[in-house]
Amino acid sequence: MSKREYLLDYLNNPAFKNKIGLFHDALDTLEYCMSKHHFKNYPYDVTYYHNSRGFRDEEWPKDLTNLVWCLGDSFTHGMSVPLEFTWPYILQKRINTRCLNLGIDANSNDFIAKMAMQIIENHNPKHIVIMWSFFHRRHRDPWNFIYFDQTASDEDDLNNFFYNFNKVNSIYPNITNLLVPGQPLSTKLAKEFRIFANYPVLDFGRDGFHFSKKTANKLVDVILRESNNSLLPA
Repeated sequence: MSKREYLLDYLNNPAFKNKIGLFHDALDTLEYCMSKHHFKNYPYDVTYYHNSRGFRDEEWPKDLTNLVWCLGDSFTHGMSVPLEFTWPYILQKRINTRCLNLGIDANSNDFIAKMAMQIIENHNPKHIVIMWSFFHRRHRDPWNFIYFDQTASDEDDLNNFFYNFNKVNSIYPNITNLLVPGQPLSTKLAKEFRIFANYPVLDFGRDGFHFSKKTANKLVDVILRESNNSLLPA
């Protein structure tokens, strides 16, 4: 079973649908994890705290200028790993600049683009890093996971991603773009956009699906490289 098939099977499970509205169910449970052995033997404690804005992050500063905004889905949020293993947290430590984690579990590229547009219009972001989600995630309501458009073709999904990607990147230059691990790089995608996913998955979080600390560190290396180290302190 592919990751996409596994996720769709999980999202269609009646037990999950009855729990819509809970913050943290997802794959980070013994019942739905990819490997019960891995879940039981993951050596780190995983707890979830959300700030007053609803994000898994420390409280935001009052001055939201000169910050790095990190957008994405559960891979950005840090599902199944400690907060200090998330790539926004590691990036913040590496560049000594506040990095806001706006990752939302099961987020769609439609909503990621809307968040980015709002940040660009209402704030003065120093830089935005976006880890775009799976192309088939096209729901409009990020809090109701059952509204994925599962009738769309792969081409429809890819075109929808192109639309969101281009809408954001065409109006703001300081964006580093990433893809979640396992998202296939089509010829069209590689040709038309400077998108990369060439960071290795070196380890997994407690659920056996989302990556953990080693991968996040390698990912931060990629972010710094692709931003030409402009995020590093002068």
